[in-house]
Amino acid sequence: MTPERWIAPHWLQPESLAGLRAALHASPMRAVVVDDFLLPDRAALLLDCFERCGAYRTGHALNGTDGKRIEAAVWEAAPEADRFYRYREIIGPTPGNEMAPGFLGHLRFNTALRHAPMRAWFTEAAGLELTETVNSYAKAYEPGDFLRKHSDVGKGRKLCLVLYLSREWRSEWGGAFEMYDPSGATVLTVDPMPNRLLLFIPRPKWDHAVAPIDYGATTIRRYNYTSWFI
Repeated sequence: MTPERWIAPHWLQPESLAGLRAALHASPMRAVVVDDFLLPDRAALLLDCFERCGAYRTGHALNGTDGKRIEAAVWEAAPEADRFYRYREIIGPTPGNEMAPGFLGHLRFNTALRHAPMRAWFTEAAGLELTETVNSYAKAYEPGDFLRKHSDVGKGRKLCLVLYLSREWRSEWGGAFEMYDPSGATVLTVDPMPNRLLLFIPRPKWDHAVAPIDYGATTIRRYNYTSWFI
């Protein structure tokens, strides 16, 4: 469960951690991007779960419901402006893949995120005292999926991580992480490039969203892990 088993060596070096910490707190958005974050074989293992081993549930929610899932028919009947999100979430293995390396890798990565050694890396990278990992999700966005503007403030959250693991990605396919300042202006756009980590500190009035996936991305899915530290 140690960081050395998952994180690329470059990002384990003290000077790299110091650079991330400085960049995070110097950024007006309190956000930093880390490319080539995982060891390549670990990223490939998790991608295998997303592409082959994971069983998905599609989630739908409307604005003003705190993200509570609703029936697809209710969501489809609602006006477009009232729809909050639609995306897929891994809820277990597909039949026959209970012991597949990809699915076991998924379980181990989620476990690693919840253990002190991995959390210590994020503590050093963010310069924050992080005591617990909460609510780790593995999500897939297909053409037409999105997550509208919202805030992660509350519930004691100090740091959010988003780890992107698609096989490939192009900006024209959409799906970017977008952050907005208190005036509502877009101040940060992060494309979900493979093996890219995004860290940000939730703050009041600094909302974010996931742009809709373009229908041109017919065979590519946007995969990511999302988790929070308190």
